[in-house]
Amino acid sequence: MIWLNVAVKEQPMDRFLYIVSAYHENKTYIPPHQHECYELVYYLQGKGTTTIGSMNYPFNSHTFAFIPPRRLHDENHAADADVLFVGFQCDNSEMAFMGGVYEDDKERTFEHLMRRMNAEFMNRGEGYSRLLNLMASEIAPLLLRTYGRGRAPQANA
Repeated sequence: MIWLNVAVKEQPMDRFLYIVSAYHENKTYIPPHQHECYELVYYLQGKGTTTIGSMNYPFNSHTFAFIPPRRLHDENHAADADVLFVGFQCDNSEMAFMGGVYEDDKERTFEHLMRRMNAEFMNRGEGYSRLLNLMASEIAPLLLRTYGRGRAPQANA
């Protein structure tokens, strides 16, 4: 039997702050605002546009907006929408450059993660806060793995 002794550098854990499930009617406008944390807004259904910083992006069902801290953003809904949004802290400096709207992959990886987080938050079983922190820590590596480092999505002109 061979044993490997591998030193693992302890990484600070990302921290879950909030999750909200919301319904927005057609023509709902969420005015520009910002947060002191990262925010991922998942559009389960609906369509419209969002401005993140100075860039304007379309969104529709199964897309999500990723918004870095202190970045002004708004939403303009062109159809009824079901939305899940999560706020979290992340120490990965690469994430600051990933702001934009992304289409979820064919497995709907981000939708499943958001639904798991929402269910865990709603059920509040034993150890739920630790599990929510662990799930929040999946966001950065999944975003970087799926969409690439430094390749923010194209915005509308």
